[in-house]
Order: sequence, then C-alpha cells, then structure tokens
Amino acid sequence: MRSALVGLLMLLSLPALADEARDRGNAAAQGVRARLGTPEALQSQAGTLLFGGAAMQTADGESFSADIGCGTTAQFLSVSLLPNGTGDIDRLTVQVASSDTSAPPVVTEFAGPFAAVCHNGLVRCDAGTTTNCTHERWTVDVTGLALEPVPVTDLGACYCVNASCGAHLLLNNSAKVLDDIGVGITNALHVVRPDVVLARGEQPDAFSRVFFARDTGCGGSVHPEQFAADPGALVSAGQAIANQPDSAYHRVLTSDVARDRPMSQHACVQQRSVTLDIARLSDVVRVTPGPDVSTSSCGPGCLQVQVGRTGNDYWHGHGCEVFEEHAEITIANAARLTSAVLVSASYDNRTQVRVDEAVVYSNPASWTSDAYAGPDCNGGGTHSTLGQDHTALFTDGTHVLRMRTALSDDGEGWMVWQFRVDESCAVAAEHVDDGCASFATNPDCTVWDEIVDGVPSIREGEPTGTTLTLTPREIGGACTTSITRDAWQTQRTYRCMGAPRRDAVLGARERADRIHATFDPATGQFTDHITAADGSVSTPSLAIGLPPPDSVPACTPTCKTRRPRPGVTMLPTGPTSALNDSGPAWDFTYRTCEPADTCPLEPGEEIVSACDCGSTFLEAAAVMQGIRMLQEDTSCEPE
Repeated sequence: MRSALVGLLMLLSLPALADEARDRGNAAAQGVRARLGTPEALQSQAGTLLFGGAAMQTADGESFSADIGCGTTAQFLSVSLLPNGTGDIDRLTVQVASSDTSAPPVVTEFAGPFAAVCHNGLVRCDAGTTTNCTHERWTVDVTGLALEPVPVTDLGACYCVNASCGAHLLLNNSAKVLDDIGVGITNALHVVRPDVVLARGEQPDAFSRVFFARDTGCGGSVHPEQFAADPGALVSAGQAIANQPDSAYHRVLTSDVARDRPMSQHACVQQRSVTLDIARLSDVVRVTPGPDVSTSSCGPGCLQVQVGRTGNDYWHGHGCEVFEEHAEITIANAARLTSAVLVSASYDNRTQVRVDEAVVYSNPASWTSDAYAGPDCNGGGTHSTLGQDHTALFTDGTHVLRMRTALSDDGEGWMVWQFRVDESCAVAAEHVDDGCASFATNPDCTVWDEIVDGVPSIREGEPTGTTLTLTPREIGGACTTSITRDAWQTQRTYRCMGAPRRDAVLGARERADRIHATFDPATGQFTDHITAADGSVSTPSLAIGLPPPDSVPACTPTCKTRRPRPGVTMLPTGPTSALNDSGPAWDFTYRTCEPADTCPLEPGEEIVSACDCGSTFLEAAAVMQGIRMLQEDTSCEPE
C-alpha cells in the first residue's frame, strides 16, 4: 500500500516537474538571448574571448577559460590624427612596433590636409574643399611606411570627412576613420611583416586608436615567413614545438579526441630482390647426335647445324621416291634464343623442309603433304640461299628438323640452320617483398616517415623536398651487371588510428547520440544505449512523459527602422551630397519585435514600418535588383 501511494504521488508530480523544467529552459533561453542576442554582443561576449585570452561567462554568470587560439601580443600599431578648423586631417602620426621586441617603435608623421579616407590610402585636397586633389596609397619603401601618389582608380571605398561634405564628420566618425586607416596601414605592412594578424583595437581618446596583433606563433615561432626559404627547417621546428605544453600542437596531441582514438606506429620495409642469369649457347640449344647431323660455330653465341650429307648423287630413286634426313633440336630457354634461321637448302631434284609438322619451305610450293604429288621430279641439282627466320616455332622443348627429297634417278639433299643465343648477363627474376602492403591499404594509416635508399623523403608526415637521384646499382650472382630502379629499399613508419577506447566519456557520447537520434518528440519514445562494465551493450526502448507543447505564434513579427547615414560618400568628382536632391541618406534596418509587438529602437532611429507579419520578400527582391543594375553603371557623374 505504501509503495502504491508513493507511485501515485510521483505520477501526480510529473506535470509539475515538466512545467518547472520548461520554465527553467525558457529562463535560460532568455538569459542567452540577453547576453548574445545581437551581433555586437556575440562578438564581444564570445568571438573575441575565444582568442583574446579573457574569461568567458555562462548564462548564469559563471566564468571559465575559452581560449582556443593564441593570445594577443603587446601593442603593434598606434594611429593618431589632428584635425584642423575645416574638418580635414591636418596631421597623422603612425607608430609601428618593431619586429625586434628590444628595438623602439618606428614613428612616422604625415602632413595634410587630407579630405577623404580610403580603405588603402588617403585623398589630399585644398583645405575645406574637394578640389585640387591628389590620391595617395599606403606603401612601404626603403625608408619605411609612406604614401605614394596613384591614379584615383587605385584607391577604393573612399569617403569625405571635411566640412565641405558636412559638419563635424571627422569628430562624429573618428572611430571608423581611425580603424580604416589602421587596417590600410597593416595591409601595406604585410609586404615586410606577413606574420602580423590584427586581433583587436582600442580607442583611448577621440582621435587615437591602438591596434593589437595576434601571436601567430602560438608559443612557437612568431615569424613563420622564415620557412619560405628553408622548408626543411619546419621539421625540427615542429619537433621542438610539440614538446612545449603551451603550444597548439601539444594541445592537439594531448586532447580528449587524441586520447579517445589511440595512435600506434608500425615500421615496415619494401625490399627489391633481383636474380641474374648468364646463358651459354650449349645450355640453350642442344642437338641430338646423328649419322648425318653435324654442328659448327658461326660466331659468338651462334651454332650452325647441317642436316644431311654434302655430296652428289648418293641416293638412287625411282618414281619420285622420297628420301628423308632429320635432326632433333632441344631448346632449354627460348627467351634467350634470338634467332633460328634456315640459311640454305641443297637438293636434287625436289625438296620439302619441315619444323615438326610445319612446312617452312618446299619446291615446288604445292608440295605440302607427306607424299610427293607434284610435277616430274627429274632435273638438275638446286642450291637455294633462303635466310628464313623461324624463331617463333622454337619454343621450349624438343623439335624435329626434317628435309624430305623426291627423285626418280640419282640425287642428294642437305640443309643448313643457324641458331643464335643471347649470352649476356640479364635479369632472370625480380621481386619486391612488400612488408608495408597491409598498412598502405588501411585507410586509418598514413605514412609518417619514409627513407628511400638512405634518403629521407617524408618526415613526420610532410615531404622533405629531397629528390632521389637514380643511379645504376651493380648486381652480382651468376654474373655481374648494373641495373637502375626507382627504389631498392624503402623504409617506412606508418601511424595508424586505433579503435575508439571504451571509456566512460565515450560511452556517454554514444548514449547521448543514440537517444537524440531515436527520440520521437510526438510520443516521447526513444532507444537507449547502455554499456555495462563488462563491455556488453543493451538497447532498450523507453519512453518519457512530455508536457503539452507551447503555443507557437504563426509568424515572427518584424519592424523596419531608419536613421540618417553618418558622413558623406566621396567620389572622384567630389562629395555625393551635391548629387542628392532628395534629402539625407538613410540606413534601413529590419528588427525582430519584442513582446507586445514593440519595435526595439537604437538612439537616432525612427520607425518606418510597425511590427507586423507581412512579407518583405518583394521589397528585398527590389533592393537586390537595384544593386544588380547599379553594378552595370557604377558612374553617376553629372554631364
């Protein structure tokens, strides 16, 4: 009874618990929105803190370190300006920190008057006017930072700041003016200081701004450009920085992700082996002795074989009787046989020459069968110099050379063959023992180090840039010769990612991933993923009670605001105010309405369109079309 009562109380409390969780969630969402709900707040409360080294705060105000990059260094650049009575920049003072931290900063002054500021330079005009102007771009020469005269087309995004374009423009927009000048100077300095990356800026007063550069070395080298001329130095620099606890490299190596998937190293070797062979004539071509078979040398690697007796009328036949001479030739290594030539045939009266059963020569040509069935076989003796190459017929094995002569009275017959053999030292077999095959085909393995014939080609995963010079290698064995190959021995070290470790953190991740992937918000059902201590996994189907969903408005009300645009845009012909006869220029903004359909306004803004759910698609399309047409005609100069 007691347990039933407890269960009933728990069931009754579920809606209250759900409402409480929903209220806490809404409160947390409102806190995050209040802290990070605008682009400016997101930049200051999150983006800047990820690299600036300052502490980040949670929605309830708890501080924690969120630095994922390098902190900022000391001051890199300072820009100060002095205005004159006509609103021009009368004097500009630039202070640049030296790359040598022990050296004092370099101070350069530029005398005005400057009537306009561009993203990469300044426009110098007569004081208080936009006439008699020269256009100057930031550059770096042998003396340091300078302004060089350039055509107006070499400057961009220029805007007027003096009194001819409006009252107090320089004072009201000093933050933008100083920031644009600082960025333009930094871009010019990249020619000699490519390592500089601006991190943030501070404005101590109305006419000064200080810029801080990010430490691109992250605890290592602050001048990475030095490796452009010596790429090989990257390896030793990487090895050194990996052992520094404050370096990004060390943090990656010791991160949770690296620990979750352990890395293993494996050494292996690819070894090429070559077997040489030298062939002798007697080993390749062997002739079986016979009563009418004779052999003689016809030069180096050449054997001449005569089948039949040299003479005259030593046969006596009747009615085209056929007499035959033959010899057996054994080929032991046909790859070494370079030629097998039927040199000549001497006979009286008709003859047929065969290699095995193939007829390679006959007179008359129609004699291709065993029995002679040609014309009269009487006649005089014939000596035919043939020079026919029949190498393709002499494969490995034993072959029979036959000469068949038909005659009706007295006659004779013999033929001469020549066999030539390559007796040089040559490769008989070649094999690469690849001990790296299993790692090369494993997608989780990469080459970490590689040495080819004693020359390092890859070190710590990066090519060394060295090129292996292919030189002949002298190989011995049955004979000696020089052979060139791409590689004889390749030593490699592979790094292979292991299977994820079965630890508590990983188990929690897998469980969370499974629940999120299978959760049905309509029914509250999901599939759990529970890993027991022994490593076994169970996946029970569960469900939770859900509170009714909150009502969602049909749309998000928006409003449209405007405020006067500060400053006057500067064109080559002067300020654009002279061309605008429709009143001041406006900056328009679309904002998400607050509760009770209240349009949030910033100082100087006024409402153009009140909060409603109307679509602004047509208006946006018209603006985009206007921008497209403006690109086609960017010159608005009066005729």
